[in-house]
Amino acid sequence: MFVIERRKCLLLVHADTLFSVLDVDVRVAQLDDLGTYVATRVVDALTSEGLTGTALGPTDPARLRIAKTASRSVLGHMTEMSFDAQYLIGSGGGLGVADVDDVNRRLRRHLRGRGGDYVVPLELASARSA
Repeated sequence: MFVIERRKCLLLVHADTLFSVLDVDVRVAQLDDLGTYVATRVVDALTSEGLTGTALGPTDPARLRIAKTASRSVLGHMTEMSFDAQYLIGSGGGLGVADVDDVNRRLRRHLRGRGGDYVVPLELASARSA
């Protein structure tokens, strides 16, 4: 979680593909059933990109594994993505007028350095679903 304009934002990142889902203005009550919340956001994000809802793995809230990562690489990518999101939202006029769907699309298409290569998270997610 991080804050933009005094509103809580949640960034979810799939560790293997770096496919991200940014949700803004998150309320604590929304997170009461975290599995359902995450599964719904991930499936919506995948289908908005033309992928199957299970492209990254099972989406049954009961089987969904949500974990903190110990990977400094993934943490670094998440930090970079949060800065990118803050910049994109700020340059888009702020949370009140910014197109969060566009911010998500741009985050998923941004080149990321990984293991000596450059990857695009959306392409990695697409390859997993093929």
